[in-house]
Amino acid sequence: MQEASLARTRQETLAQLELQEAANRVTIALAEREAELDRRQQEIRNLISERDLSSRMIEKLPELAAHMPEIRELKVLHMGDGDGAFDALPKFLAKMLAIADSMGIRMATDGRSEAS
Repeated sequence: MQEASLARTRQETLAQLELQEAANRVTIALAEREAELDRRQQEIRNLISERDLSSRMIEKLPELAAHMPEIRELKVLHMGDGDGAFDALPKFLAKMLAIADSMGIRMATDGRSEAS
C-alpha cells in the first residue's frame, strides 16, 4: 500500500516535471521568436537610407511647423569672412545674443535677462 502511494506520488511528480519542462520549452521558443523579430526589425531600420529618412522628415514638416511659435521678426547677423580663432568667441556671443533677441529675450544693462 505504501509502495503504491509512493509510485503514484512519483508519477504525479514526473507528470508535473514534464508539464513544467514543456512550459519552459514554450517560454524559450517565444523568447527566441521575439529576439528574432527584434533582430529583423533592427536590420530593417539599418537598411533605411538617408533618402528614406529625408522623405519621412519632409512628410512630417507640416505637423512640426504647426507646433512652432509664430515668427514675428527675423534678423540676420553676418560677422565677416574671417575664420580666425580670435574671432570665434565674439562671433558665438553675438549669435547667441541675436538668437535670444529674436526669441524676445532682451539683455538688461546689469547682465540679467528680461523676457518680453
